[in-house]
Amino acid sequence: MSATDVNPAAGPNVPERLKGVLSVTALDAKDLPRNWLIGLLKTQDPYLVIALNKPYQKGKPLSPKEQDQHIQRSTISNLGGKHPIWNERFTLPVPIDLKTLHVAAFDSDLEGQTFIGSIDIDLSSRSLSEPWIEDVWHPLTDLHDKPAGEVHLIIHYVPQTYFGYLQERANAEALEIKKELTRAVVLRVTDMTQKEVHGYFGA
Repeated sequence: MSATDVNPAAGPNVPERLKGVLSVTALDAKDLPRNWLIGLLKTQDPYLVIALNKPYQKGKPLSPKEQDQHIQRSTISNLGGKHPIWNERFTLPVPIDLKTLHVAAFDSDLEGQTFIGSIDIDLSSRSLSEPWIEDVWHPLTDLHDKPAGEVHLIIHYVPQTYFGYLQERANAEALEIKKELTRAVVLRVTDMTQKEVHGYFGA
C-alpha cells in the first residue's frame, strides 16, 4: 500500500460534529529489537497499532473487534526485521479534541503477536483551529521502558473548517467554469446567427 492510500477514506464531506481529521502516515522504523525463539534468532514481521484518544494497554495486541475509526492496524511488513517499511496512511476523525496518539509495534508470528515497543505522543497542546503537520522519528520503549527502536511518522491535522473552505472554493471554481462555458456558447451562437443573417442578405 502506498503512502497515498487512505483507510478509511475521508474528504470534504466531514460531519459537522467533527473538529477535524488527523492523518498519520507510518513510513518505516529502525533498530527494532529482534525476537529470539529457543535460542535462535527468528524472522520478524512487524506491524503497527495506532490509537487516537483511547486508553490502550501497553503491550496488548489489537483484537479484530476492537478495531474502529480510532484504533487501526497497519499491514504486516513481511520479513521487515529491524528496519520494516510500511508507507501506509491512516485517517482518524477528531470528534472533540486531541489528546494522545498511541503507536505500538508488534511482531506477527505463528506463536502469536509479540510486543516490540510503543510510544504515547502527547497532542493536547496542538492547535484544533489551524492545519499543522510534523515529520518526526519517535522513540519506542518496551514493557520495561527500555529503548526499542524508532518509528517514522508524518502526522497531519486538518480542521473541519478547512474542509468547508475547500468545498466553497471548489463550488466557486465550478461556477466560474460554468459561466465561461455559457459565455463561450453564447458567443458561438451569436457568431453563427450573424453569419446566417449576413448570408441571407448577401452581405
